[in-house]
Amino acid sequence: MRRTKNSEKAATVRVVAVVLFILYFYILIKNSIFTRLITKNYMRGLSLIPFKSAAFKLDAYTDGLSFFFSTGFKSLIASIMMFIPMGFLLPFILTGERHFLKILGISFFTSIAIELLQYITKSGVSSIDDLILAIAGALLGLLLHKILRFAFYNS
Repeated sequence: MRRTKNSEKAATVRVVAVVLFILYFYILIKNSIFTRLITKNYMRGLSLIPFKSAAFKLDAYTDGLSFFFSTGFKSLIASIMMFIPMGFLLPFILTGERHFLKILGISFFTSIAIELLQYITKSGVSSIDDLILAIAGALLGLLLHKILRFAFYNS
């Protein structure tokens, strides 16, 4: 049975996506957990109240611009950006339908695992905000995937 050109192209794209996802996942875990362990920058904290972290305390900034240069804002953006590749790459890898639910579940459990590992290893503050922002990042990645897919298939 001969493969069509489109199925060969899809298989190639899937292999490239798997390789990129493995590289991305390695970088995600390395930056989330192991970097702080190697530098012995131990800290442990637990924040279970949504949107109460320093990143969301807008009243602490005297003018509007200082918020955008704050460590809290950078942390907020980083938490979102760390999961955008997950939402973008997983649709290339996953088969079948319901990518939204699969990506939501995978990003949720990955973020929970990272937060638990950070708490257990004292390599960060475990926060419900990070979980929410990670899911938001993955969904932004999925949206980007859908937009680019629509643009390339309709051009």
